[in-house]
Amino acid sequence: VYAIQKYLDWLKAYVPPDAQGMTFSESGPVPSQGNIAQQIFWYTAFTADMAKPGLPVVNDDGTPKWRVAPSPHGVYWKDGMKLGYQDAGSWTLLKSTPTDRAKAAWLYAQFVVSKTVDVKKSQVGLTFIRDSTIHDKSFTERAPKLGGLIEFY
Repeated sequence: VYAIQKYLDWLKAYVPPDAQGMTFSESGPVPSQGNIAQQIFWYTAFTADMAKPGLPVVNDDGTPKWRVAPSPHGVYWKDGMKLGYQDAGSWTLLKSTPTDRAKAAWLYAQFVVSKTVDVKKSQVGLTFIRDSTIHDKSFTERAPKLGGLIEFY
């Protein structure tokens, strides 16, 4: 109850007036307008909207004026352990799916999570599902313009 009340108090006291009626996806690009100092929750899919040249939150040289903060950890965390949420690109095929459709869905899933497709998809949306994509040369080169996103992983 305390956490919910604190969230509601902060929502009323510190967010732009329209925020109370926004959906999750509507709120994602709002910080790119330059009027927000901190976001209570960050999802990597929001990064693409924050890194576009010409935005108030991007310097003239294309580097961001912001950084992705590291995830907090508890007392049991040790160096090398993963921090934060990772969208692993999981798929679910129902038992009731006809065999021919399940086979087609499985082939499609393999295609979508393939190395080539993930690199291309991540170039646009910055939503990684493969460790190899994060370490792809193209992202090493883009890292200075992604506000710590690559280093976060």
